Amino acid sequence: MATASGRDAFRLGSLESRYRAAGTYAARSLPPTAVLLSVQESSPLRLYGERATVRFDYIEPTGLDAAGAALSVSRRGAAPVTPRAGSIG
Repeated sequence: MATASGRDAFRLGSLESRYRAAGTYAARSLPPTAVLLSVQESSPLRLYGERATVRFDYIEPTGLDAAGAALSVSRRGAAPVTPRAGSIG
């Protein structure tokens, strides 16, 4: 019990709630055509937010503009969206 408590095993629900919060925010606040650039929250944004995501960490720094242009064409004018820090919760 001490090990589990020391490693926050009993707090995982509250620690992991940010993922659902991110998806809920996306579903409530963003248009269905939004494309979100994300890293760790990619799966919950797709699952809970029902929005397309692109893993930011898979795009070469020099390829970001090209990725944005490709998304605008493929998503019929959609602009990539990145939440501001602290805006989800």
